[in-house]
Amino acid sequence: MEEILHRPRRSVLYVPGSNEKAHSKIPTLDVDALIYDLEDAVAPAAKDQARLTIISLVNSNQNSKKEQVVRLNSDDNEFGKKDYEVLEKCEPDAILIPKVNAPEDVLKYVPYLQNKKTMIWAMMETPHAIINANDIASCSKKLNCFVMGTNDLSKELDLNDVMRRTGLETSILTCLIAAKANKISLIDGVYNNIKDAKGFEEECKYGSGLGLDGKTLIHPSQVDICNKVYSPSDDEINDAEKIVLTYEEARKENPKVGVIIVDGKQIEELHVIRARKLLAFKNLLGK
Repeated sequence: MEEILHRPRRSVLYVPGSNEKAHSKIPTLDVDALIYDLEDAVAPAAKDQARLTIISLVNSNQNSKKEQVVRLNSDDNEFGKKDYEVLEKCEPDAILIPKVNAPEDVLKYVPYLQNKKTMIWAMMETPHAIINANDIASCSKKLNCFVMGTNDLSKELDLNDVMRRTGLETSILTCLIAAKANKISLIDGVYNNIKDAKGFEEECKYGSGLGLDGKTLIHPSQVDICNKVYSPSDDEINDAEKIVLTYEEARKENPKVGVIIVDGKQIEELHVIRARKLLAFKNLLGK
């Protein structure tokens, strides 16, 4: 049986480190993971205070039931160098590294992770990141998640809005294959139009259908739709339960059985493994 390798990461909400009003709403949200942003969402003049606020927020444990990730600034500037203070004064579940181009961009952070808890997430938002996806995914056991930076990647690839998703498909699939091969998560990029719920849901269905683990969000209104799409449906759960039960009963009667028929469909052990994995995920969600 395959194991569930990580906690659910269906919905991953970006939270500006400087927006304390937004911080107060977090405990009420049914979101799987939080990215406390010190990079793009925080103005230069506000970064020092945002860093202190995030350290305090992580240490408060008020969001400890959610996966907490801190998005750092690149350490090629003064803000990124100061962000190492986060790793000295609190223990987030992970740090999110921007502008990863190659394995060395990940590996240089490993010595600063003094505790066993904090992992590394990598932003896949440059052409070099896509080219080097497998090397990056396999470079360290501390790396357990890719996050697609679709806005920056679209800019780098000169994609227009009409062909944006089509133009990103190769990049997403390349990262997906690398992630699956190395048993790490892959989280889709953001959907920019907060008011377009239908378009957002369609993009969630696209990512879920490909096998991505979840999606990054920019507004709390996107959480419920995202969780629904990235969760197994009642029909899927019922089918999985039937497959596992029928297979187990068949094995009791004949331990050598390899193939069974469920609702007219041929079921092999690989289908049973997937069904068990789906049921294990359901249990993690408490569904």
